[in-house]
Amino acid sequence: MSDYKERVIDDKNKLEFKVVALVDFIKTNFFEKLADKDRELLFEQLKCMDAYLLVLRKRISRFESGM
Repeated sequence: MSDYKERVIDDKNKLEFKVVALVDFIKTNFFEKLADKDRELLFEQLKCMDAYLLVLRKRISRFESGM
């Protein structure tokens, strides 16, 4: 597999880990104690991370299908 494909897969794996960590954090009591704006920004961050993750998964799918 080429270097750039490996980097995309590595990026996806790291991002998945960060998404899970953020989702877990959002479920904590500490998150509930944050200011409204901070909670809003973290939800916005998660939304962006999810969108980026979707793009990476689509790219990897194209690698695997030989495109």
